[in-house]
Amino acid sequence: MKKALILIASSIIAAGMLVSCKPEEKGGEDAAKVEITSDAKINVPVDGNTYKVAFNATVAWKATLSEGADAFAALTPSSGDAGDAEITLQVRANRGGEERAFTLTITAGTASGVVEFTQEAAATANVKVEALTAAAEGETLELPVESNVRCAIEADVEWIKISAPKAVTEVKYVVDVLPNPTLEQRTGNITVSPEGLEDIIVPVTQAALVPHLAIGSADIIPQAGGTVELEVDANIEFVPEFSGIDDIETTVDGNKITIVFPANEALAPRSLYIKITAQDFDEESVPAVGVYVTQLGHAAIDWSVQITTAEPIIESNSTLPIALSKDNVLMSDGFDVFVFKASDGSFVKKITPSLEGYYPKSLANDDAGHIIMADTYASGTEGAKVWWADDIDSTPAELFSFTQDVYNNMGNFRVHGDVTGSAVVSADVSASQYWAAFQITGGSLDGTMVRAEHPAEQTTVWNPFYGVCEPYGDKISDGFFYGTYPARPNLWFCTDPTNNTWSAVISSGVDWDTCLNSMDVVTIGSKKYLLYLATGFFTYSNVHFRIYDVTDPSAAKQIGSFGSPFYSGADATSAYGGGGIVGKVTSDGKTLEIYVCDGSRDTLAKISVPVDKL
Repeated sequence: MKKALILIASSIIAAGMLVSCKPEEKGGEDAAKVEITSDAKINVPVDGNTYKVAFNATVAWKATLSEGADAFAALTPSSGDAGDAEITLQVRANRGGEERAFTLTITAGTASGVVEFTQEAAATANVKVEALTAAAEGETLELPVESNVRCAIEADVEWIKISAPKAVTEVKYVVDVLPNPTLEQRTGNITVSPEGLEDIIVPVTQAALVPHLAIGSADIIPQAGGTVELEVDANIEFVPEFSGIDDIETTVDGNKITIVFPANEALAPRSLYIKITAQDFDEESVPAVGVYVTQLGHAAIDWSVQITTAEPIIESNSTLPIALSKDNVLMSDGFDVFVFKASDGSFVKKITPSLEGYYPKSLANDDAGHIIMADTYASGTEGAKVWWADDIDSTPAELFSFTQDVYNNMGNFRVHGDVTGSAVVSADVSASQYWAAFQITGGSLDGTMVRAEHPAEQTTVWNPFYGVCEPYGDKISDGFFYGTYPARPNLWFCTDPTNNTWSAVISSGVDWDTCLNSMDVVTIGSKKYLLYLATGFFTYSNVHFRIYDVTDPSAAKQIGSFGSPFYSGADATSAYGGGGIVGKVTSDGKTLEIYVCDGSRDTLAKISVPVDKL
């Protein structure tokens, strides 16, 4: 019994000795510790470095880097037993533009210790565009720069201006490119200089200036005057010039030109030409532009119509001769006669006169309102006839017949007086350069045909409608006006038809392209006026008509000039002349009514002129 008790006690003592041999295990994992004995926060230079991290762990440990750090850092050893330990950490250089932040964590059981690392970013600068391009007119651009160092930025040309950054989150420099004043593309450079880094060059290209110069148009200014404002559309500096009217007032404010017109006391309209020239360029580089502003005179346009809209006019003849019959305006295309209302120009009808196989290539009216018609007759034609009619509804009757014995073609028959009493019928003859006249007395032909050479012959007139011989009165002895392109630049008057004596009384002002194919002499009281239509022998001529006081033909005086834009709305440019002109005085004697067809043979217009302004 005593022996058994001794064994039990020995076992109990042995067991107590086994437990007391491991006092550090008392409490288990709760006793694990990690103590960092070196710096717990380390700043790593941009070029990297190697660091010793010292620590004490009460149990076995292992070391790890934060996610992604193993790409640029390596540690050794990565694990170990309890006790004092040291880890070597090698951090490579940071070539990126952002700062690195990572951790080294040492874990021992449930305990851990952390060392924080921060590595500087490398100095970087980046311009997010390769080049800048600016418009010729100048432009504000943005230059985005990414940099983690201080940057200096400058341009190498004066026409590039750089302002401070305009954004907070992203550095965007404002680049103002001034307008390019030259006709050539130009280039410059912007230099971005990051501190400690190489310069970044950004080329800037600016387009060449494409000059734009234009001027608007204006409405017609009334006779009483008014103010006109014109806008100049230009991207360059310009200089305005004014010509044609002296008594205007002009001001220029920016791109706006203001013109004040006083009353126009003249009979005819007048035109102001405004020429716009580039200030810094010659006209070869930048052509000048211009515009006409027309101011009406005392003459007025009653109506202007396109004669081809209601009925096509066949342009078989060089002219479209005009005649007046009561309240109608007549026009011939060489085959038919077209009738328009004198009151408004509206088309009435087309008539094909019965002329025994001939055609109304010549059409005119005498001073009493009778109509005459004639064809163009070749030399040697026997029984050549001139017809007359009382009005458009009357059947044409023979006025007289004759033998055409002058070489080449006779045409463009004109008349003055009264064919039922005393009148003169005249004509022009081509190639032979002759004029011809017939005296009507008592309503019939009196005597033979009178003919003689043109005055001042220079070149051949190949068509009788390229010239005109206009009677001054109802007798051959009263004389004739004559004009044609070979006789330019003068209008001639025959002072002595019997001896074919002529004198130049009016200068047309054009010595190379005037074709006079239509005239009319209008008697108003004791005075006589010549309506003179100058058309173009070539397509680039200046078509116009003029009014002359020819009461004394030797002292003819111009009292009005009317360009075709005034009455037709556009420049008339027709080859070999065209159109016609005729006038009459209203029954009250107060108004001269002029009917004119322009040189393009497409517009018929009526113009009223106050007699007291003649």
